Amino acid sequence: MQQLNMTDSDKCNLFVHRENAAWGQKRKRLPVTLVTGFLGAGKTTLLRFVLSNKENLRIAAAVNDFAAVNIDAQLVAKDNTGDGSSRGNVVALTNGCLCCSIAKDFRAAVWTLMQECDKGNVDYLVIETSGVSDPLASIRALEEDFGKMYRVRLDSVVTVVDIDYFQKLAQEDGQVPVAFQSQLKYADVVLLNKRDLVTPEELAVAEAGVRQLAGADVVVHSCKFCAVPLNWVLDVDPAPTGPQLVSHEATRAAYALPGSGGKLRSADNVEAARVGETAGHLDADQFSSIVLESSKPLLLSRFQDLLGAECMRNVYRAKGNAFFAELPHHRYMFHWSGRQRFELSSEGTVGAASVQLVILGRDLPEAELRQRLDECLADHPSAMVPSQLADIRQRAESLVQSDIRFDVVHREDLPGVIIFRLTGYREFSISLTEAVTMHGINMDRMNREFAEAVNCSSGSALVASTIGQDGITALCHPLGGTVSLDAIWPTVLKEAEKIIALFYHHVRGCKCGW
Repeated sequence: MQQLNMTDSDKCNLFVHRENAAWGQKRKRLPVTLVTGFLGAGKTTLLRFVLSNKENLRIAAAVNDFAAVNIDAQLVAKDNTGDGSSRGNVVALTNGCLCCSIAKDFRAAVWTLMQECDKGNVDYLVIETSGVSDPLASIRALEEDFGKMYRVRLDSVVTVVDIDYFQKLAQEDGQVPVAFQSQLKYADVVLLNKRDLVTPEELAVAEAGVRQLAGADVVVHSCKFCAVPLNWVLDVDPAPTGPQLVSHEATRAAYALPGSGGKLRSADNVEAARVGETAGHLDADQFSSIVLESSKPLLLSRFQDLLGAECMRNVYRAKGNAFFAELPHHRYMFHWSGRQRFELSSEGTVGAASVQLVILGRDLPEAELRQRLDECLADHPSAMVPSQLADIRQRAESLVQSDIRFDVVHREDLPGVIIFRLTGYREFSISLTEAVTMHGINMDRMNREFAEAVNCSSGSALVASTIGQDGITALCHPLGGTVSLDAIWPTVLKEAEKIIALFYHHVRGCKCGW
């Protein structure tokens, strides 16, 4: 064996290294929360809420998507930077499951963010799995005490559940997907999301069903839009409340990171993950995805027809960004989740026009779906204007004008849609100016929430869009499709009554106060 010739300086450096390794300051561990849940439950909504309310915490995110286009990572990156111009500490894990085909990418991503932790750029890591992922393999990877994961500290496994859709799976389908069962089995915390869509009795039934699959000791919270205190899902000490030092400067609440963690992680789940067996969930559940990417606009009328088509029956989740021939000046974010609940919201003016849509489901008729998606594309806006458009518009405007709670918005440059607003002020014998300035009615917010309510109930796509130079939010419905405004008008009236009651609850019907 060759003998090393070491100088006194070399020996001294070697001894210092040994001492540092044995007794020197330890590099801190990276706390991690793993967010899982079935398709459309609200995982990305939770992650976006955490990033928007992180206060003093420096939070990184890793977002997994089963499809080839990672729409969720694009949304989270935009939230984490403010303008979407830089991805910041957001890592996209695309075109596969963390538990299967991209496990190596997962380890590499966590290792990269660990380096950011060493530099002081990251305090906490939140990982969002795909909705079809079995979390067991990811849990085991995060609890390894060797290799690239040895300084990771798994603080909690949070499973988000769509209460309304959970009932549908249990009652109508009769079979809960294998991936979903595993997501509940290994959960430390379960968030029963979308509680506003169910009655208290239905919420109690759903919680009982969740506890049957997840265990009686699992921590369960109900929520709306995943708006929860951070210490419910992250192992952090809550921001102090009560009397504080008085300051005339704007201050932010501060969360504290405990040294060891362990408040949320269940010891039973640690042991269950150690001895559990991964299931071949992709084969068992028969999930697949379809992606549409195009530089051509979509026809809103045909896209709306597709949403109600029989070929979409087995779709569990759809999402993406798009621009429409009928509304050429804006781009829109599209979401489909649960029992055919849609959301089409304006995301600003069109820059580089593009369409990216992802459809996920079980036993999808892929050939038919691809054909229908191709038929939604338009080369020119004139392709969507039928010869009878004037008559359709007249009938639609007459319908809107028949109810004093609505106003028609006239835009000659947008011939393919009927545009109207829910205002409600006439019902209280006040003017629009009085409703806004004296009573604080936020008309834009009211119309956005109104569109969401109609889309959740009607199986139609009512678009809440920014219109005109004033930038008001108005409702747009295509005139050339098979789903007419008349067809969804009963739902429109029903939801209008609820929204008006919510926003005008403090307004008296008479100016004298009686």
